[in-house]
Parts: sequence; C-alpha cells; structure tokens
Amino acid sequence: MDESAQQDVRLFIDGKHQAVSFGGFYQRTAARGEPSKKWTTWRFEPRPTRITSETAYPKVVQAFAKVVAKLKPGKHRFRFEVWVSQGQHRSKGPVAAGEFTYARGKGDKVVAGKLPKGFLRGSEEKRAINEMKKALLDRRVAKSARDIVRVVPSSRWAEGRFAGTRKVFRKITGTVLWRDKDGDGLCRFTSYNFIKLKKGRGWTRLAFKSFCNGCPEGDAACK
Repeated sequence: MDESAQQDVRLFIDGKHQAVSFGGFYQRTAARGEPSKKWTTWRFEPRPTRITSETAYPKVVQAFAKVVAKLKPGKHRFRFEVWVSQGQHRSKGPVAAGEFTYARGKGDKVVAGKLPKGFLRGSEEKRAINEMKKALLDRRVAKSARDIVRVVPSSRWAEGRFAGTRKVFRKITGTVLWRDKDGDGLCRFTSYNFIKLKKGRGWTRLAFKSFCNGCPEGDAACK
C-alpha cells in the first residue's frame, strides 16, 4: 500500500454492522518503496489485557468497550474487516478480515480507558480534590456534586506570573470522571485547568480556569 493509504476498521457483531468508528489508520514508513509493500500482518488490539493511560490507540479501546458494554450475556460472533481508501478511491472489498466468538458473562467488567495517575499525596491531595470540586460547582461546570464520580490532581502545582504584571498565580490540572449518563457502563473523564492568585501572604480560593487541551480524556470504568 502507498504511504497515503488509509485503513478503516469495520466491526460486525452477529452479522450486523456496528455504527462505531475506530478512526482511520495511516500506514507510514520512514523508508520509501518496498518496505510498505511487504507487510503481511498489522496489529489491531481493541481489548488489550493491560490498560494504562498511555495505551496505544486509546480511542480504539474505548470505542470497543462501548460496543461490548451494550451486549447481552452470552456468545456473540465478532468480525473485523479492514478496508483501504486513498483519496476518493476505496477497495472493492476488505483487504483483511478476522473473526472470533466473544463470550460475555453476566456482570463482566468492560475494559476501557484509565485515568492518569495523581501527582499529589496525603492531605495536599485531599485538599486539592475538595477545592477542585467546589470550583467546578462554582462555575456550573458540574450541576451537582453527584455528577462527579472522581477527581484526580493530574499535575503538580506550577507557579508563575502574568505577563507584564507582578501578579503571581498557582495553577494545577485536574482530571474529572463524570457520572454515566447514557447507561453504557462507562464514565467519561475530562481534564481541566484550575488557578489561584497570590493574596497577601496567602492565596485566593481555587477557581476553574479552562478545559485542558491535549490533556487526558476518554472513557473509563465508573469507579
């Protein structure tokens, strides 16, 4: 395949195509010419045995988990197909396919994403978590404390000064696991920035600042 070829994965369960997107995968190689034409296998891992916050293709894992979470207990036939497109051209059929039987037991947990590790410990961690929850409620990012399942201080405190001023601030990032609202057994997590300003010998109350671009987000078990 050419380096610009895109591989799209389609999933069929019990013969029915699933309206789920695993995203497009582009074949890239530092070498030109022959190497890309000699590929005979390609690893696609929708349910790895070990999940970390750095798991490859986290959107694939989360998309697969959402589909599986909706299945009834019992055996189901899974079929993955790989289709290739390049510009407006598409393959006439799948270039690769694989099938297996998935047995879902009653009460089985679904592998999803994983929240990032926390950087604070002890009383400092507890204080930061409580302050973040209050800040989310103050700004109505959270309508109710019941919407918040868990908060993880996912960065250390960083101190700085606003450009062109003598105003000092402290900032920190927190990752919030939100309550499952669609009943799929998974909870969404999103990361936000929080800030407090220097006031005399102390600091102002922690305030919500913004959504954290490029920070951890996805779906995880609701715990």
